[in-house]
Amino acid sequence: MSSDRRDDKNKNLYEYEIRTQTADKSLRGKSGRDANVYLNIYDKNNKQISDSIRLENSKNHKIPFENHHIDKFNIIIPNVNISDIDRIDLYHDGQNDG
Repeated sequence: MSSDRRDDKNKNLYEYEIRTQTADKSLRGKSGRDANVYLNIYDKNNKQISDSIRLENSKNHKIPFENHHIDKFNIIIPNVNISDIDRIDLYHDGQNDG
């Protein structure tokens, strides 16, 4: 993850590049439906410091989260500096489980 800082009307906006690597199982179900993939960001006190962020527009693949993909996503988060981040949880909505 990398970051750039932007100022927007007295709000500190930070742009991050998120990279994910999918293993041998795609997040696409047999019916062709995609699972929705999200990340949550937490501080050292285990407090979530941003809203859940949906990862949906890969910079380098038309269809993200296919087998063995490394996808890149740009996200912009207000008031969350990289030094504030202790942990990131990545999860999907389970749409294709089972």
